[in-house]
Amino acid sequence: MSSSSVDSSKPEFEGSVSGLSGRYASALFELMQEAPDTDQKDISNSMDVLSGLFGVDQSFGDMLVSPVISVEDKENSLVKIFSKASIGQTVTNFAVLVVKNRRSFLLQDICRAFKALEAKARGEMTAHVTTASKLSEQHENKLKQQLKNKFGQDISVIAEVDQTLLAGMIVRVGSRMIDDSLRTKLFTLKQAMNEAG
Repeated sequence: MSSSSVDSSKPEFEGSVSGLSGRYASALFELMQEAPDTDQKDISNSMDVLSGLFGVDQSFGDMLVSPVISVEDKENSLVKIFSKASIGQTVTNFAVLVVKNRRSFLLQDICRAFKALEAKARGEMTAHVTTASKLSEQHENKLKQQLKNKFGQDISVIAEVDQTLLAGMIVRVGSRMIDDSLRTKLFTLKQAMNEAG
């Protein structure tokens, strides 16, 4: 599998595919592009499912970054989880390789970078959206339309869940941040009160 680097200076990616996670994502993306159409769809769908696992099950991400869980145990856990989640063999093999290389802590970033590469190939911008609970399909489609109206082009949404957010959402499109989270508003208010006191 190729591990050619990506030109992270390109503004379309805004650094999303830079570094080691970007190189892993680029390698999988190149592999997908060379595959038959049915395999391309399987890889893309499997990466969507893998990305979603981080949002619905915090223990999944915790397991991958844990220094006390052995590489072998992480591999075995991934294979079992991926089998139940209907993640295809190519992505399973890829994720196991990442774990074998002791880079399991990068898997979530690799997912983000991979989806950014897909969005770029479709001529879309990528929005990273963080919410306190999982976005419904209806809300995600409404958000996409609002972002399309704002930026004037199709937007691909990479949605993540951060249960520490009290409400609202944080949206990052490239270098632009749109923060509507209650946690941030409360923190800003607390800072203002401290300064006033």
